[in-house]
Amino acid sequence: MALVWSRTVWGDRNSDAAISSLDRPSTIADEIRQQLEAQRAADAETAEKRGQADRLAAVEDRLKGMTEQAPQPPERRIEKFLGWR
Repeated sequence: MALVWSRTVWGDRNSDAAISSLDRPSTIADEIRQQLEAQRAADAETAEKRGQADRLAAVEDRLKGMTEQAPQPPERRIEKFLGWR
């Protein structure tokens, strides 16, 4: 009788149903919070991927501008002195 009473009042804590019921949200607010947390995590992941892609594109653009160029002739003293260039 005590076993039946304890399982009726407290439930069977070792059963899979009892354990899985703890994983599920108990109210609509809890369910919405879980959905929002999942959405925020997904948004953060996509933002991180987008940031990495933007950084990679910026580095590639910078490398394109760093191609080797022929040196320019030195500036003549008179041009430097008079500011013609």
